[in-house]
Amino acid sequence: MKEGLGGMRRRLASLLLVALTVQLTAVAPVAAHSIRDADTEADGVVLAEAVTLTLEVPAGQLAGPITATATLSSDPGGGSIVWRVGSGSDTATPVGPGGVTELALGSLAAGGHTLYAHFTGYDVYGETTETSTGFAVLYTTTTTISTNRTTAWKGELPVVLTATIANYEWPLGTVTFLDDVAGTVVDLGPATVDMNTLKATYSSSSLRVGTHSIRARYSGTTWTAESTSDPIIVTVNADTAVHASFSSSLSKFYPYKDGVKDTVALGGKLDETASVTIRIYNSDNVRKRTFSLGTKGVGAYSVTWNGRTSAGTRLPSGKYKVKASFKDARGNTRSIYAYVTISWRQAEWKTGSVITKYGDQFAYYADQDTERLYYSPDYSRGRTLDAGAMFRDCDPCAYVYGLKTYQLNTAGIAFRDVWIQVYGHGYTDREHTGMSFVVSPSTGAWARGNSLPEYIEAGTSAGIVVPSPYVNSAKQVKIVISMREQLGDAWDLHWTKLKYQYAVWK
Repeated sequence: MKEGLGGMRRRLASLLLVALTVQLTAVAPVAAHSIRDADTEADGVVLAEAVTLTLEVPAGQLAGPITATATLSSDPGGGSIVWRVGSGSDTATPVGPGGVTELALGSLAAGGHTLYAHFTGYDVYGETTETSTGFAVLYTTTTTISTNRTTAWKGELPVVLTATIANYEWPLGTVTFLDDVAGTVVDLGPATVDMNTLKATYSSSSLRVGTHSIRARYSGTTWTAESTSDPIIVTVNADTAVHASFSSSLSKFYPYKDGVKDTVALGGKLDETASVTIRIYNSDNVRKRTFSLGTKGVGAYSVTWNGRTSAGTRLPSGKYKVKASFKDARGNTRSIYAYVTISWRQAEWKTGSVITKYGDQFAYYADQDTERLYYSPDYSRGRTLDAGAMFRDCDPCAYVYGLKTYQLNTAGIAFRDVWIQVYGHGYTDREHTGMSFVVSPSTGAWARGNSLPEYIEAGTSAGIVVPSPYVNSAKQVKIVISMREQLGDAWDLHWTKLKYQYAVWK
């Protein structure tokens, strides 16, 4: 029986499909084993291909958007890297070309972080276990630079460069000063950053002659970024002259030995090493005294003159010319002149009246509240100053203090043996009792402080010696009684008494 054309075609297609199926069944395992080099079990199951995942976060990144790289040891051709930063949420990122995947970690704050990641697996490539890497996002630092002088002479007073670091994190790095003269840069340092002041300094008297453009570069650390300051300009000149000062401490002095301006200081400062000779001439330009100081280094120099010749002969009253002569190591010379008048007028010393000031006569100041200052329970004219219980870490710290000015005899031309007695008591339940100070006339700073007696129930006293420089031009002395919360200070002030001597002309 003959088949139709259509039936023959269907029969032939069926035979071809069976043959192709048999061929694929026989060949496919062999091809997989050959191409992928996979091991097979006895039952013909293909095992997963092992891959290794490594993570890298570039060092030196600042706070903000951070990118990391995940690299697979073989390119699986698909799959994902699942990652997270710290305890954050998981994010899946498709594996990139060649098995290298960029991970956009987002904007991270400065500090330490940990990146966790694993490969999900793909085709015959198996999933990896979770791996991690720690990394630092750097804190931004700021560096500024300053100098003690913008003009200097080589070999003389040093140029001191100071760098100040801000927004730091421990540990501290170092500073290198980049010194550029006409395009040639020399590194100065490195200099250590002081942990208390956050400053680093470099000092030199031998910088190159020329105009310097100097920047300070902070090295940064594991947690902080490098930073560089704006430049400052310093001009260093060649040494072609002696740079020095000279003057007389008094325009008139009184050599009679009575303790009132008996001597005069003749001197000044040197900006470089030089020999110094001081000569004194009378009004007829006749030399009457010579002081050979020899070679003096950088800094102050002086001699004291008592109005006499080297043989001890008293020179007559009058105006004298003083000449200071200098010669430096390069042979440069210089002379500077000053004038001083001698008077043999005599003075005598008298005892001034005792000045008594009670606690209620002081002017008081408290930075937080007036409850820290109240009338004394023990003295009718006393005042109690209480800075509060001791709080060593207070910031800001409460304080209370009293201020009083004493007027000395206005006829006095000099003062000595100035002494202030402070009378009152502390408290046995308080650890400290404050400090007493005298005020510097030149700066207004509290100086020459003494502790008040501690743990005293009965009245007691403390003394403050006041040197003559602490008597101001108006012939006054100022005293401060101060309490601070940092030490738990408290004091019950009854009175103060000032005693002194003053000189007048005979």
